[in-house]
Amino acid sequence: MLTFRGAGHSNCFGDSRTVDTLVDWMRWSLYGDTAARDHLRGDATAGTTTLESALS
Repeated sequence: MLTFRGAGHSNCFGDSRTVDTLVDWMRWSLYGDTAARDHLRGDATAGTTTLESALS
């Protein structure tokens, strides 16, 4: 889960972190791409976002 602190429900759709995180997660989940998994935390992290996940 990618949490945007202080944002409304629609604010995240125009944010590149949403797209980057979603693509990383899909590549990891669908294709087993461990490089994409390793990029998840960095692509999702910023001062106003938190990646909440049990990455293995």
